[in-house]
Amino acid sequence: MFGNFGTVAEGDTATMTLLVKAEGSGPFQNIAYVSSDQNDLNPVDNGDTLDVNVSPSFPVGPTFNCDATFYVSGQDGTIDLHELGRSTTPFDISRVNLSSGVNIDAIGIRRQDGYIYGSNAGNLLRIDSDGAATDLGLCL
Repeated sequence: MFGNFGTVAEGDTATMTLLVKAEGSGPFQNIAYVSSDQNDLNPVDNGDTLDVNVSPSFPVGPTFNCDATFYVSGQDGTIDLHELGRSTTPFDISRVNLSSGVNIDAIGIRRQDGYIYGSNAGNLLRIDSDGAATDLGLCL
């Protein structure tokens, strides 16, 4: 039970505002119903539905191309991001300039959005192709 309006006279209205925290992004449906211990001759109007589309509030940066480029995390005892150039032998390894102070490990590219994701001290990071890291919070 979220609240009690007391007695609402026939023909009157009562308004309740609910603050809802989405646990992710995408389409969601909110449904609310009211009930009473009194007989309701028109129970059809005792509920409402609201469809919402939640978008992430993270900054949008340039994405990686999902091509034949290889990326590795960790090199020479550091935990950062490197691009592996395969046009020469031995391979050329160049550091991707990440945001200041960012270390990244356990990486993977997500084809659906073109960002590289990795972990840092238990948090999930999203890396754009300019090296900007967005901390998405604790990995669960």
